[in-house]
Amino acid sequence: MHPPVLTLLQRLSCAIHDQHLEAALALWTDDAILVGTEEDELAVDGDIGDFLALTMNLGVRFRWEWQEPLVRQDGAIAWFYAAGTLCVEGVKPAPYRCSGVVREQQGQWRLALWHGAQPA
Repeated sequence: MHPPVLTLLQRLSCAIHDQHLEAALALWTDDAILVGTEEDELAVDGDIGDFLALTMNLGVRFRWEWQEPLVRQDGAIAWFYAAGTLCVEGVKPAPYRCSGVVREQQGQWRLALWHGAQPA
């Protein structure tokens, strides 16, 4: 059985949209790496909380709608690719893609690496 990557992605989307920072942070490992669309969108370890807080304070709410991701697993580590749609209030929905690594820690799967971007 694969780790619940789709559930993690959906929970992240809800937390970001609802601007619930603690819920979003609970989905990440302490040593995680986050890479976004823009060149300066990089957060490492504790900086992820700062990045998510800035994202939530942009004055625009957004969320993702995800298709079922492709997942491969080796023990407590799994990697994935997911295609989806970025939904921003007042803006036409746009394609979005992400890939990453999830790791099981204390019985919970968490994001250890996220690379998300809007395809050109």
